[in-house]
Formats: sequence, C-alpha cells, structure tokens
Amino acid sequence: MRGVRLAQLDRHTDARGSLLAFGSRAPIPFEVKNIYFILDCPPGAVRAEHATSNHTAIIALNPPVTIDLDNGSEQESHRLTKPDTVLVISAGVWLRLREFSEETRLVVISSKPYGAMEHFDRPAPELLEGAGP
Repeated sequence: MRGVRLAQLDRHTDARGSLLAFGSRAPIPFEVKNIYFILDCPPGAVRAEHATSNHTAIIALNPPVTIDLDNGSEQESHRLTKPDTVLVISAGVWLRLREFSEETRLVVISSKPYGAMEHFDRPAPELLEGAGP
C-alpha cells in the first residue's frame, strides 16, 4: 500500500534475552522529533482515527494491536504481533488502532513534535507526494 510499509528491527538474542537495536541503521526513513507511548488501553478501546501531517513509525513492544490504514485510494489492516516489527506510515495516511490487549504497549515515533503536527479526520493523499509504493 502506498505510504505504508513494514520493516524489521535488528534483534539480537542469547541466553540473557533479546536486544532490539534502534539506531542509525534502524529502518525509520525520517528524523525522529518525538517519541511517545500508548499504554493501559482497555481491550475495547479505539485510538487515533485520524491522519497527521507527520511521518510515524509504530512498534508494539508488548503486542498485539491491529492498525487499520487508508491512504485515500487503498485500505488495509496490519496486526502487530512481534516487537521487532515496525509499521512505518507516511504523512497523510489515516489510521485507527484497535484490538488491544490489557498488556499492549506501543512506541510511536514521529517526524514532528506533538504540538507541531496537524490532524485530519480523513486521509490526506496530497501529503503522500513523494511517498514510496
């Protein structure tokens, strides 16, 4: 889907546990300006239901969560079930977060500070110019 892609974080596992590497080689195609966390959502909660003017990456540290996406011409859903999977979403793509478990913990990485982004109640495909397939 245009404006959306799944990527993998480097995972290093040994007898002591796992380390997810996030640094200069991370598959985030934008400069990180803000990181925030979504926690304590009841199982029936629905969050987001908007598009924004910033690029976003979502990591489910303690999955699962379902993310519905709409770029104005295509729709799809992704169920994040592993903490080493990153969902990268371009500005203008509408998203909805749903099907949380009580233990779901999300990290949301943004290309703009929270107060600098605009929110839209529908897809903003004009912001997808230059976004890859």
